[in-house]
Amino acid sequence: VLSALENKTEKNLVRQYKPKTIFELATSIFIMSQESTPLNEAAAIANSLLTKENAAHAAEYTKEQAKVLAQMMSDGNTSVRLLALMGGIAMAMTSALGVLNRFLGLNWISAIVEFYTFILGLSVVILEAKSAKCRILPERWTAAWEARIRKYALFLSFVSGRGGLYFVAGALQ
Repeated sequence: VLSALENKTEKNLVRQYKPKTIFELATSIFIMSQESTPLNEAAAIANSLLTKENAAHAAEYTKEQAKVLAQMMSDGNTSVRLLALMGGIAMAMTSALGVLNRFLGLNWISAIVEFYTFILGLSVVILEAKSAKCRILPERWTAAWEARIRKYALFLSFVSGRGGLYFVAGALQ
C-alpha cells in the first residue's frame, strides 16, 4: 500500500496492492485525496477564483468592452474621418460647380447626376463634421439632417456603410 501511495495514482494502487475489502480500497483512495497534489492545488485555486463575485465583475467588464467596441465600429479612426470630411467638402464644392456648368450648358441629365453627387457630398460633410469636432455648418441645420440620415439610412451609422457611400459617390463623381 505504501509503495502505491508513493506513486499517488489509483491504477498503481489497484495493480500493486490487491485490497481484500472495498473498505481498504476506499481508505487508501481517501488518504491519497487528502494529500497535496498539483491537481488538488489547481482545483483549490480554481475554486477561489470562480466565485459569483468574480463572475459578476467579469460580466460587467465584458459589457463595458462591448460598448467600447460598438462605439469604435460606429466612429472609426479619427484621421480617416478627417480625410472623409475633406473629401466630402471637395465633392460638394466640385458638384455645385458641376451643376452650374451642366445647367448652363443645357446638359440636363448630367446636371441631375451632379446634383445627386452634391447631395451625397453634403451628407458626408454632415455625418463626418460632428465626429471630427469641426463646426462647418450650423448645428441647427445639421442636427435635423443627421437624425434623418441615421434614421432612414441606418447603414451609414457604421464605418463600412459610410465607406460604401463614399465609393458610390466617387464613382458618380
